[in-house]
Amino acid sequence: MSASRKRRWLVWLLMFALPLFALLAFMRLGVWLAAPAGVPVVADAVVVLGGDGGTGRAARAGELFRAGFVRQVVLTGGNGKPGAALDAQADPRVKLLTGMGVPFSALLFDSASRNSWEEALNGGRMMEENGWRRVLVVSDPPHLRRLALAWGHFLRDEGQQFVLVASAADWWHPDGWWRDQRSARFVGRETLGLVVYAFRVVFNTA
Repeated sequence: MSASRKRRWLVWLLMFALPLFALLAFMRLGVWLAAPAGVPVVADAVVVLGGDGGTGRAARAGELFRAGFVRQVVLTGGNGKPGAALDAQADPRVKLLTGMGVPFSALLFDSASRNSWEEALNGGRMMEENGWRRVLVVSDPPHLRRLALAWGHFLRDEGQQFVLVASAADWWHPDGWWRDQRSARFVGRETLGLVVYAFRVVFNTA
């Protein structure tokens, strides 16, 4: 086969393979975003990230507490909404957790964090202040890839560990995320957020 013919075959192969690869990557994006989910292990505390209205994530943390994995629960954001003022008495997550048997004395609050980046930053600081060596971090499945990047950036001390735990999000469909409006919206936001976080990590920006 002549060199020119080989080049033509290569061009045709690339024209077929690249779109196929892009399609497969698109279809598997939901699975990839949720892949950092780990198996719960015994830890000093569980950090419940704000932003889901205070339901699924807090419920997962309550299950972990009742199963004996942790002794303390950290609630970030205000009433489940990052950036909002945190009112412990009005926060529905508090009512949910105490109803599951978590004593109020076991709850800690991070009202300073306005987003996932700051939750990781302040989570690391809280670990240092309390002498914690390992925490569980609970959020929705498609959020975990971005959290792995942020928490891995701030917890560089080998003595500090984090394990990402997925909430039981019944709306999440990793294998067909584009068919569900909420799942598709979440994937789009997380993909964009990953680009921003990768820039922050590479250039070590605040």
